[in-house]
Amino acid sequence: MPVFVGAATSAFMKGDKGVGLPNLSTAARNAGVGTAVGTMILNTNTNSIQTWLGTAWVEVSNAFSASGGSETTYNGKKYHKFLSSGTFTANSTGTVEVLLVAGGGSGGPGTAGGGGAGGVLYQSVSVVPQNYTITIGGGGAGNTTSTINYNSGSNTTALGLTAVGGGRGAGTQNGGGYPAGNGGSGGGGAAYPSYGSSAVANGTGTSGQGNPGGSSPGGPAESGGGGGGAGGAGQPAGAGPSTKAGNGGAGTNTYSEWHTATSTGVSGYIAGGGGGGNGPGHGTPTGGNGGGGGGSQNQSTSGSGSANTGGGGGGSWNYSQSPYGSGGSGLVIVRYSL
Repeated sequence: MPVFVGAATSAFMKGDKGVGLPNLSTAARNAGVGTAVGTMILNTNTNSIQTWLGTAWVEVSNAFSASGGSETTYNGKKYHKFLSSGTFTANSTGTVEVLLVAGGGSGGPGTAGGGGAGGVLYQSVSVVPQNYTITIGGGGAGNTTSTINYNSGSNTTALGLTAVGGGRGAGTQNGGGYPAGNGGSGGGGAAYPSYGSSAVANGTGTSGQGNPGGSSPGGPAESGGGGGGAGGAGQPAGAGPSTKAGNGGAGTNTYSEWHTATSTGVSGYIAGGGGGGNGPGHGTPTGGNGGGGGGSQNQSTSGSGSANTGGGGGGSWNYSQSPYGSGGSGLVIVRYSL
């Protein structure tokens, strides 16, 4: 005789055929009112057995486990955070989600563009039992010694994926034309009268990972464009007052739950672009939300991108008096359902 253990499709025990569970879609599962703690279902959308713990539904049929990085559990998911390079070890076959952030680019030298943010890449990946190398991209080094040594950020790699480092900002120090870098997000362009009527072009971003830097109008302008961010392009120079540098492009808060769980990001944002640099009296360009460094006004020192956000560094006005900022380092987070 069947012994019923629930009121839904296949929810019974029949002879030696085993125990059936309620077969529910995610929508039907979530429509339940007063669900008892310990209730189990077969989710027909994910083909997995789930149980209600009182605050969240969690997988009970996923035998996947792993180790590596800084580990934490949040809302029924396990997170592995890597702020520096390391190893992620899968103990069994399974599917994980991974978020990569590359290093941000430095600002440029001399009435310069801001650095582009490091690329942001998310993907679901199948893994097998083995060790996986995690490489965290460093931010592009900025100027500290009045030399023209500006740099794009480094790539971050994990589980066969690559997030592209942010591009360095363009510069016009001493009348030279120092090109912006392409990258995850591109560096901002730059202009100065002694360089001529044309501007040094802004850098481009990588599709699906970031955005271009802001352009500069050239001519008599003395300002740089903002570096691109993961959430938007860098602001062009001259968008405010005609000689004001552009602000850094906005970062992204798409993964704010990840950052809440792992105490990363800046108020839920990552990968903001660096602000450009301009002369006195035109306001101070700001970095984009998500760790972008502010640009220089006159002789102020440009801000650097925040560590482990992939933020771009701020551009300078004169590198000997207002050093340009470095890019922020990258990040990797791996998560999966428990």
